[in-house]
Amino acid sequence: MPQGIVASPPVALQEMAADHGPLTLGEARQLAQAIPEEMRRRFGCRCYKVMCAQDRCGCCGGHCIGCACPLQCCGCVWMLGFYGFLDFLIGNCFCVCEDSQHPGSFSCIDLKQNYYEVVPVAKDGSIWACFSESTFASQGEALPVCLYCQQ
Repeated sequence: MPQGIVASPPVALQEMAADHGPLTLGEARQLAQAIPEEMRRRFGCRCYKVMCAQDRCGCCGGHCIGCACPLQCCGCVWMLGFYGFLDFLIGNCFCVCEDSQHPGSFSCIDLKQNYYEVVPVAKDGSIWACFSESTFASQGEALPVCLYCQQ
């Protein structure tokens, strides 16, 4: 394949992301590669519904559990989240920066060595997949999606 041209990901992966289905980090990165560069880098200052992945939680799978209003600044995205009563139990703000090894992705490692990555999975930038794990028990590309942010 000529340089600069990226193969389209399978339609099944695109449909799985649109339905908030089980997606791995490797599959999400594959979807991100097919998105035009100008759309990959633009997270946008919009409001997104935070949705549980279909297979991750029996009680809230596929349901909206809050909202996120990301703010993009200097190559990083500040993820401000609002989850009702959960705001008192968990932190509701973190920052992810552009991942130079995986174009289109934003990632970080916090002080507790937890890894976070946010990856666009829709060509129009309306759906982003969120991944999280401890760096001490890394699953790499097989890491399953935790949440989706959908416009």
